[in-house]
Amino acid sequence: GIASDRQQANIARGYVLGVSETLASSEIICILGGVTRGQILDIIYMVLDTKPQLRHMNANPLVAVALQDVFPCKPR
Repeated sequence: GIASDRQQANIARGYVLGVSETLASSEIICILGGVTRGQILDIIYMVLDTKPQLRHMNANPLVAVALQDVFPCKPR
């Protein structure tokens, strides 16, 4: 039902945000100040829409690939 779909979507959003926070704290990605959670989710949606060849990937590497392109860390 609709409630179940909404719940599944919220779980997926939370999962993506958790992965993105883990990537940021590990300095695998460097999210700029002021970037919202909504923007991070928008990036993931955009990647899923524009790069269907990545849809076979598990969630963790998919989020990493998507966000590394947008929020790379500067070389040390």
